[in-house]
Amino acid sequence: MISVVIPVHNSADYLEEALISVEEQTFGDFEAILVENASTDDSPGICDSFCREHERFRCIHQDFDRGVSASRNKGMKEAKGDLVIFLDSDDAYASDAFEVMHRALEESGADVVCCGYSFLKEGSGSPPPDPGENALAGGLHGSVITGREFTEGPMLSGDSHCWGKLFRRDAIGDALFPEGVTIGEDMLFLLSAMRGCRKILMADDYRGYLYRTNPGGAMLRPFTGSAMDQIACWEKAAEVLGHTDRIDSIIVTNAVLTASRISKLPPGERRSYGRELETCRGKVLEHYRPSLRSLLPKGYPLKADILRLSSSLYAFLYSSADSIAGAFGRGKTGSGAPYGSAGKGEGSGTRQGGAS
Repeated sequence: MISVVIPVHNSADYLEEALISVEEQTFGDFEAILVENASTDDSPGICDSFCREHERFRCIHQDFDRGVSASRNKGMKEAKGDLVIFLDSDDAYASDAFEVMHRALEESGADVVCCGYSFLKEGSGSPPPDPGENALAGGLHGSVITGREFTEGPMLSGDSHCWGKLFRRDAIGDALFPEGVTIGEDMLFLLSAMRGCRKILMADDYRGYLYRTNPGGAMLRPFTGSAMDQIACWEKAAEVLGHTDRIDSIIVTNAVLTASRISKLPPGERRSYGRELETCRGKVLEHYRPSLRSLLPKGYPLKADILRLSSSLYAFLYSSADSIAGAFGRGKTGSGAPYGSAGKGEGSGTRQGGAS
């Protein structure tokens, strides 16, 4: 049986669509565990109503906002299935996703099957994206790698989210999401869960996960102090993977990106984060070296050079006239630049259904 873990927090606008995408799966052997995390919108009522009408769904209500990691951990603790899959409550799955991924898991003997994703379009009545190849007819194909290869390859190239993956629970052991982390919790979970897996099927051509960009996600909100987790999570990853050029390029990228977010704040607010801005500079000074230049997103070597020179100069230049901002490539983080479990984030992977 597949246990579907769905953390929910203030996602009333899209929650029912997410739940219907699970209810309408062509694979019927599943349970859905909704962990409602003290929402202040209509999410609690939507959860309760849906669970009353659909016996395979049940809801756990948290008494206060414990965060997305605690919600996912609670869902895994309550799960009865031998397989587990995650869904953010403002996203959805293609109707055949569970069947396709379950068949691939059984036929390949993999510990984890990873599918690709498409973007959900806004607007009621819009058809779901085409998941790609007819995987039910032809089977799911992809490359097979070890868990170690995953954490040293795809995870460092942007596949640092927990959704869109079907896990054998006995393969991932006691892996949990780190609580108290607002950015990068998916990546740290995968680092723990995947490292010991023998066989992972990477089936990116099958886009079975339907992803909605969330303007309220951790990576797209104005800077707050908790955004420093974006750097800290990769420092923790380096404790396991080592300070390779790839890892350190990600740390430098995130330090520059975080410094840019601080620099976009109004002057008075920006000054209150002077220590955090200097921390970003310190991380660049600590980890930057010439061998990283080719690994950084476009424009980031110059940004890193300026930040190394002076954090105040960087903030001034970044926040100055539009012509300077344009020269910096303001708002562009580089194609494929990894930010932990970022995105809406990434995450996210860092969301609880759209608001975290």
